Amino acid sequence: MKIFSLIFVALMLCACSTVRPPSAAAFMDSYGKILAGNLSLAIYAGDLDNEGHVNIDEEKFDKHEESRFLGNFNLFMNQGYFTFGTGIQNFNPFVQTGFVSPYIGFTSWSNFDIFFEHGLSDDDELEGGVMLIEQIPIGKILKLGLTEHVGRNGREIFNCHEDWLYGECSLDPSKIYLEVGGGLYVMVDFTYVKTAIEFRYGRDIDNDANRFALMFDVFNGFTNEHVEKFKAWRHSKSVNKSRRKETFIYSGPYAPQDTTRKKSVYR
Repeated sequence: MKIFSLIFVALMLCACSTVRPPSAAAFMDSYGKILAGNLSLAIYAGDLDNEGHVNIDEEKFDKHEESRFLGNFNLFMNQGYFTFGTGIQNFNPFVQTGFVSPYIGFTSWSNFDIFFEHGLSDDDELEGGVMLIEQIPIGKILKLGLTEHVGRNGREIFNCHEDWLYGECSLDPSKIYLEVGGGLYVMVDFTYVKTAIEFRYGRDIDNDANRFALMFDVFNGFTNEHVEKFKAWRHSKSVNKSRRKETFIYSGPYAPQDTTRKKSVYR
């Protein structure tokens, strides 16, 4: 219990910025799972806030660039049609919850500022959104999903001032923008692990820009069936161990003899 408390405190202390829509496929796969986990990598393209290199003189230049990559780690806990999760995006913690079923889901997410902010303004760092997900099974191992989302996203901006002797770089506070978009994903079940590829389009309303994301997911989890199979395996292992112990005890030279066996008669 102390470990979970320490983890929660650590996440609260590093709660800062930059939360974008998390994996839709991983959230839908959490249905029926006692515990599920997900690793994702997203690559962003489109009208990114990149000014490239701005030359100050022949030896110095400034670099202004929006992050193109987003790493994501999730943990989910499911109870019936309700899933609660938490995770980290580029070292920024967030929480996620919502309704989930085999065919349709609705999820919302937010960074940890939701526990501190009481209103929205231009200076607030509260980020989050909502997403509607429709999922269609295709055969036994494939699933196709469609998504629609609205989010108050953040983007990381790296500023570097460099010359031929040294360089100084800093990560600016997250830039907030309103995004409306949608996407699709394909999920493949490889029995022991599941993977998905997600494509997402987002329209940056505040800056009149278009952003595209390609996300790669790897995930799986534990169901009640897995737990029962594990208990049965532990029980059978315990029984076999007891039998081997009994065989070892009663197979020595002083083991009880079978007196019912007929003796041979020699003439």
